[in-house]
Amino acid sequence: MNYKIIFLFLTLIILTPGIFSHVNLSVDPSVSNNTVYLSKNISKDVLFNYTSNYSSTINNTYRAEYDLKIYSQELKEIDLSLSKTEEYFVSDVFSSFALNIRSLNYIDQTINLRIKVSVYDSLNNLVDSDYLFLKIISNNSEYEFSESPINKVPEYKGYSLSRDKMILLNYLDKDKISIKNHVDYSFVYDVNCTSNSKDLSLDLRYDGDNKHILEVSIANNSVQEDLFYISCYAFNKDDIKDIRTITVNYLNQDINVSDETIIEEEVIEDNKIKTFFKNIFEKLK
Repeated sequence: MNYKIIFLFLTLIILTPGIFSHVNLSVDPSVSNNTVYLSKNISKDVLFNYTSNYSSTINNTYRAEYDLKIYSQELKEIDLSLSKTEEYFVSDVFSSFALNIRSLNYIDQTINLRIKVSVYDSLNNLVDSDYLFLKIISNNSEYEFSESPINKVPEYKGYSLSRDKMILLNYLDKDKISIKNHVDYSFVYDVNCTSNSKDLSLDLRYDGDNKHILEVSIANNSVQEDLFYISCYAFNKDDIKDIRTITVNYLNQDINVSDETIIEEEVIEDNKIKTFFKNIFEKLK
């Protein structure tokens, strides 16, 4: 009786090898946390590795099908495609394919993707599948920051600005810009900023992970409408790197209109009350 059970079990393994096999999909190790930071006007390939240990039976060929699903409703200034959509195999396989990315003026966007591989047998039955999610984030920069090879000398690779223009409406207004240095490993660069006028007040704070926040405001209420410039640079004890100039447009708009209106309304209302009581006193006389 035990021999029959063992025989049936071995027969099941031979006839249906897919039950005891598996498929695995992984992204290239250079992509950390399944997140790709994308610069403007570049083309980039993200590599994916696909492995399986399906051993084919006689007259049975497996087919791996690759699928790209985009969860963002609208794609702006970016093209996405897979380097291949399917391939066939009859034994253990280690293969790779790429997500082709072509970025134009790709800024202020985040795209969520799903990359999926599905394995079918010769009768088009789904045997197994695996998938992973990928996020593409714009770094709002003209520079490309590739991952650093192991044992490479740490270096400064560039910076990202949240933007390089700001508008201040009046002397009570404030605005912020983030400056992030891209460097190898934990290599740290500090940032310093100066303006071309003492009428601008700059507050630069370190926000962690090589990122600084620059808050800009007007120094006093006597400043007239003007265009100002802020120069920044990244540095450490051995090196200095210039950062793109930031433009500040100060409009000096009037902020006292609403206050004057309220005061006028209060005066009018106060006069009405005085007139009312004056009429009453005159009647009593």
